[in-house]
This record gives sequence, C-alpha cells and structure tokens, in this order.
Amino acid sequence: MLVDVIELRRRGLRRPAEELRAAVPVRGVLSMKPSRGVWAAGQRHPPLLAMLLAPELPEHLLEPLDQARVTRIRQGALLIVGLQEVVRPIRHVEHCRQAWWVRPVGAQP
Repeated sequence: MLVDVIELRRRGLRRPAEELRAAVPVRGVLSMKPSRGVWAAGQRHPPLLAMLLAPELPEHLLEPLDQARVTRIRQGALLIVGLQEVVRPIRHVEHCRQAWWVRPVGAQP
C-alpha cells in the first residue's frame, strides 16, 4: 500500500508539535510482516515488522519498526508504534520507541 509517513519521535522522544506540523512526509510502500522477535506474555498474535520501502526498489526509506502494532485508525490514517534501531557512535545500537503517523495516498482527511 502506497502511504505517506511522518515519524512522531526522534531517538525515542516526542518531536515538538511545530516540528511535526512542518514535517514533510516520506512516501513509500508500507509492509507489515511477522518478525522473528520474541512473543510477549499474553500476546495473541506474532510480533510484526513494519517497513517503509521505496516503490520501485527493495530499499528502506525509514528504519523498520520491530514489535510493530497498529494502535489507532482514525479518519483514514493509522498510528503504528514499535521499536526502531538507532545506531550510536562506536557501533552501539539502541532500540528506541517510535510511532509512525501513516496516511494512505489518495485518502481524504
């Protein structure tokens, strides 16, 4: 599905409202597939990996979200939350909370 995505967090912290209003969405193909992650206690469905891919190439436009889940569907848009890898200096990788605001291309507000 072709969508526009705005990342709502930077390194796990919420982005300021004025920054979000000025943000330019990233357009790509949304894919959500079962991940190889560990199931949480009481979880009924397998963990998902959310990816935003370039329309014509197998290339990630944003870092994927692991343990992804759709938490809200409102007015034609989705809110997808999960964990995103952030690479720190000296090869240190950290998993930060991330949320994507996703609107299918062609959807009316």
